[in-house]
Amino acid sequence: MDYQLMNFNIPTHLKHNLDLIAKYKHISRTSIVNRLLDLYCRQELKNLEDSKRIEQLINPITKPIKAANIPLEFEQPVSILFDDEYEWDERFKL
Repeated sequence: MDYQLMNFNIPTHLKHNLDLIAKYKHISRTSIVNRLLDLYCRQELKNLEDSKRIEQLINPITKPIKAANIPLEFEQPVSILFDDEYEWDERFKL
């Protein structure tokens, strides 16, 4: 198994408690931290896997409905014919 050194900051009170527990149980701080990280990673990976399953169940339900074939090209609109003999003033008379 390969190892890599990891340094991180920890609050003083947590380090003190970790030291007390490690001394009482006669195990190293490294083994405690490794065990906790291992448990955390396993649980999170399981949660992610469960989330994917939920997404797979929900996705088919929530997919948008495909629209009908919409033509990409539109026909020219029908032009409106005006009677040139019709006067503008007459249109707006009451």
